[in-house]
Amino acid sequence: MINRFKRFNAYLILAICFTMVLSSGISFAQSIDEEFNDEFNLEDICGGIKIIDGNSYVMTKEEAQAEYLKEKKLEKNITVIENDEDEITTQVIVGTEIKKTTTLNGENVRISRIEHNETQDPIEKTVSGSKTYTATGLASASLKLVADKVNASTSYSVSTSSTISDSTKITIQPGKRFYITFTPKMLKVEGRQLHSLGKGMSKWEDFTTEFPRVLDNGITDGNIYYITK
Repeated sequence: MINRFKRFNAYLILAICFTMVLSSGISFAQSIDEEFNDEFNLEDICGGIKIIDGNSYVMTKEEAQAEYLKEKKLEKNITVIENDEDEITTQVIVGTEIKKTTTLNGENVRISRIEHNETQDPIEKTVSGSKTYTATGLASASLKLVADKVNASTSYSVSTSSTISDSTKITIQPGKRFYITFTPKMLKVEGRQLHSLGKGMSKWEDFTTEFPRVLDNGITDGNIYYITK
């Protein structure tokens, strides 16, 4: 009887310890998620990188804030027409026409971890981040044809997939957080494609797609912002 009681106590202690560890883990995960959902205001922008003709230029705090304000003034109103991929893949695309292209700013998103200085002294950190953007609106084979058509007729380039990355060394003051965000330049493309249905039949299908614009070196075009708060 005593042995049973001892075993019961041992199991009870193990169960309590497991529950404490589990709840601690959940709490820790939630704190990380909350930290990664951080938002910033205009005054939190402390600088950034502007890319012009493939060259990177460092923006001061004032320049970066002004550039971000310009982005916010441009409304983005895109209706992406999702064509039926199952139907399209059974057809052969024999022609692509571009009717209209519009340069737009994509959504500003954080591309790095949030570095939080919880010490009493300034700390120096190297903060890095990256993000990949992909084209939307059509099946992959159709997107490639549209991208090729755009690139053959414009002075800039688009891609079905591209990546932006950045790394900077920064001194973070006590109690402050620092991270990197990016606003991509996107291209809205409207047009139509001629699909062969077989037996001498074909039909035109309209499309609206969105591509990331890319620089000569293949990286995503746009503005990088440094946030401290």
